[in-house]
Amino acid sequence: MSFWQGEGCILDPAHGGLVTHCWIPNRAIADIAARGFQVETQLGDDYPWRSGIFVTDWFYYVFRKPELCEKTCV
Repeated sequence: MSFWQGEGCILDPAHGGLVTHCWIPNRAIADIAARGFQVETQLGDDYPWRSGIFVTDWFYYVFRKPELCEKTCV
């Protein structure tokens, strides 16, 4: 069900059962952006090759919070 909804928890039977939260990149970015962060870059685990939406195992994200950087970096 999580796959079709774009996010949710799945039960992985590894190590006696791991509950893992998964989400598609658009949902991940929207959720973090709603908290005031901006996405700087997004890379799939297959970098430097182009990531496919259904074949990339995971993504790496770099976010920044603009007002926090302006206060501490100036």
